[in-house]
Amino acid sequence: GYTGWSIAGAKFVLTRGCELKNNIIADNRTGGLWFDIHCRDVIVRDCNITGNVGHRADGKTDERGVFFEISEGPFLIEHCDVSRNHIGIQIGNSRNVTIRNCTIADNLETQIGLEGRPRGDEFPPHNQNLLVYDNQVSTQTIGSFLVREIWSWGKANVQRSVLGLRETTLGRNQYRHPCPSEAFMGLDLAKDNSGWQPMHFNRWKRLTGQDRQGSTVNGRSSLGGVSGCKLSAQQCDRSSGVTVFDGGVGDFGIQNGQADWICFEAFDFQAESNQVALTVGVPQQNSGGELELRIDSIDGRVIATMKIQSTGGWDQRRTQSESIQLTSGIHDLFLVAGSGSAIGNIYDVLVSAAPRLPVDRSGK
Repeated sequence: GYTGWSIAGAKFVLTRGCELKNNIIADNRTGGLWFDIHCRDVIVRDCNITGNVGHRADGKTDERGVFFEISEGPFLIEHCDVSRNHIGIQIGNSRNVTIRNCTIADNLETQIGLEGRPRGDEFPPHNQNLLVYDNQVSTQTIGSFLVREIWSWGKANVQRSVLGLRETTLGRNQYRHPCPSEAFMGLDLAKDNSGWQPMHFNRWKRLTGQDRQGSTVNGRSSLGGVSGCKLSAQQCDRSSGVTVFDGGVGDFGIQNGQADWICFEAFDFQAESNQVALTVGVPQQNSGGELELRIDSIDGRVIATMKIQSTGGWDQRRTQSESIQLTSGIHDLFLVAGSGSAIGNIYDVLVSAAPRLPVDRSGK
């Protein structure tokens, strides 16, 4: 029942040699369990840390189920249920942290939050030696991230976050998200000044190098886009001839007889998908170019051909829809230029199962 931002259901400061086992820390109107400032030799085992949600004056929710902050560790949390908090587990500017064999599920905003920001010379400059493995990480809420950075906006904080991510290892975790295209918030570690962006599991693994042995709860080690969830064209796994920019792809067309294309690997059409909607930007003079949707390869079966109409400009976005041949299962999805030297900018792709009219069998 505690409430406020500077407290928690249980808060430990300057603590050494602490072990919590079989505790229930639940339903506080603030954070659940907080280890703050130079905490060392901490073990949290077999605990239920659930339903801890702070409420700010502006009406928004906040706080964490577990927060390990500006401390040297070692800190071990294992075999715990960390669920239905605002943020599940947040690690901020700390060293020697291990999270293993936990269920981290259905927290409102983020399941695992990683933080790195200026905190003073006496504290770790960013997360160091952080291990996260063999956990079940899941949410049923679109808009809630599985793994993301906290306090990571601005060049200085992004640089700290990059250093922290390089000393973080996630492995063998299982993930579930209702909209996989927005499951992770990440960046390309090869481009330290890159901005954060929502990512699906495949892209997050490839660009961050994290959890290559991880899987989804259905046992697949890879998961790209999925029917029913909008997917940014920027998240394409492979491409040829196009320019990938922040939010989409451009320079899409046929050049010197070669068709430009992008590919979303392991796209899950689910049971039956029969419609595609593209968010595009096209000036009037480029109206009428054709785009083909193919599966399995650049020369694979064509499931739809779209004639892209003008939206009024490259940056004027509108959504255009087309029926596709009924498709199910997991396939590589290719968008291939069919005609035109500059078809337009493509921003988002949404494959879905549109309602079909019932067949009239009355003979009337």
